[in-house]
Amino acid sequence: MVPGPGGNWFIALVVPDGGRLLAATEGLPQALRRLPPQDLHITLAFLGACGEARATAAWQAIAALVHPPLLVRPSAWRAMGPSRRPSALALTLDQGHDVAAALIEAWRLPALAGAALACDARPALPHITVLRPPRRPRGGPAAAAFTPDLLAGMEHAPVPDTTLLLQEIALYCWAEPRTTRHWFAIARRRRLDQPEGGGQPSSGHPAWPRMAPELLGASPEASPPE
Repeated sequence: MVPGPGGNWFIALVVPDGGRLLAATEGLPQALRRLPPQDLHITLAFLGACGEARATAAWQAIAALVHPPLLVRPSAWRAMGPSRRPSALALTLDQGHDVAAALIEAWRLPALAGAALACDARPALPHITVLRPPRRPRGGPAAAAFTPDLLAGMEHAPVPDTTLLLQEIALYCWAEPRTTRHWFAIARRRRLDQPEGGGQPSSGHPAWPRMAPELLGASPEASPPE
């Protein structure tokens, strides 16, 4: 799978073991479109249709930034996008939320600046997009939509009882061709705790080297990830 010539670019944390999250959607309507497990991620910086050169510049702008792997646990389903017509259903975080939010807010700015894009000043909301609306029928509404009954039912939908260890960051774009197996392609990737190309690491945040284990999403007794 290779990057497509158009479409949106973004930098995100790679979510491993996506099949465990998708297993929680088995009881939901089959018409809902599930993201392929390999495509699940937590966006750090959305770059839009900026083109490969600017997306690569954004990636290089944070190439030296490092952060310890972090543990996250889903907490609830949330509709994303316009409140009157959500475009996705995502899992928000319980464990690891504060660390992931701090990471987004610290790394998003230099990434956007590297691509000469406007600053995104919105508060960070770490989430894993899992579901998209059904495809619209031919001749149907201009955009697919979740039904009000389905959205109401998601308040009581099961949440995956699993903890995920996030260890990688990647530069994503639309896949070419876009298939049911892959919606996105990874153009670049590296470990979260290692700078690209063996350069001099930087935390990007003066407090991170001194963070207690619980602030990294782990219990105080947990051992550092190997």
